[in-house]
Amino acid sequence: MNGPFSKVGILAGLAAALALPASAGTTTYQIDPRHSSAGFGVTHLMISTVRGEFHGVTGTVVVDDTDISKSSVNVTIDATTVDTREPDRDKHLKSEAFFDVAKYPAITFQSTKVERNADGSLKVTGDLTIRGVTKTAVLTATLPKAPIKDPWDCSAPPCPLPQRSPAGLRRGLEPEARQRGRCCRR
Repeated sequence: MNGPFSKVGILAGLAAALALPASAGTTTYQIDPRHSSAGFGVTHLMISTVRGEFHGVTGTVVVDDTDISKSSVNVTIDATTVDTREPDRDKHLKSEAFFDVAKYPAITFQSTKVERNADGSLKVTGDLTIRGVTKTAVLTATLPKAPIKDPWDCSAPPCPLPQRSPAGLRRGLEPEARQRGRCCRR
């Protein structure tokens, strides 16, 4: 399949898996379906973007720090969990006209090659299968720079949070309408 769904949410699943701490040697990560989803956005009528996600993302990511080419990614997305927050559209996407989830309940990605780019990111080439059709897809992923010791640590630098200006939100946010906050929750 070509078009916006050619890389359906694999990046999100891969990013979630690779956001875990890396260490020397080979490390195997299981993608946690309770804390992962695969998101997508599709241009609709050239004027808006319909966003959605798939829940039930599972898989394994094996990272070999000594020889990145020996790393691998295997992701399965439960196509029956497509959610665009519009039940009629979800029903259409699940039908024979689109994903045909009765016949093809899963979308899969299996890497065939992993390479490190000059900027340190990874180029992950693999087989993406949607509706029983397999095509080559190339994804870009990043590895963490340091292990995460405390996931609830709020030592991250402040990040801008949008705030309505006194006159209401206009084109973007004026500098005085920004507020600084922390990018975490306790």
